[in-house]
Amino acid sequence: MHMVRFATMVAIMIALAGCSSATRSVTFRVVDLREGGEWPLAGALVRVIPMEVGMVPLPVTKRTLSESAYGEARTVVVSDRDGYVRLDVLGDRAAWIEVERAPVGAGAERRDEVGQVWRWRWDPATGAVSAVEESGAWTVGLQRGR
Repeated sequence: MHMVRFATMVAIMIALAGCSSATRSVTFRVVDLREGGEWPLAGALVRVIPMEVGMVPLPVTKRTLSESAYGEARTVVVSDRDGYVRLDVLGDRAAWIEVERAPVGAGAERRDEVGQVWRWRWDPATGAVSAVEESGAWTVGLQRGR
């Protein structure tokens, strides 16, 4: 009897978590910094990796259950022709944002950039992105979008 109540309670919590989302949509613009300018970088692969989020929603709360549904969010996108991307981030959690150049096209990676990943830290409190120094030569930039 207790197991049935417990299973019913867990099912209700999961359903409620599905109705509320802990994510918000944020727009960024990826720019090409080559040639001393800031040109839109089309076709770049951009991904967001949330910090301090576990795979198992423990303790079981409305917040942790809604975070477990984060896998359906837009976490990997390709920049449009104007360099814009719209990512779903967990509202109050810091995240890494990584960018790779497109393999082909106008802003394609050069021979010395193959496999290069540029990384920024997203701070949800201020909305700022700050570059991570280990990312190598900075030929790609990331700005808050419109």
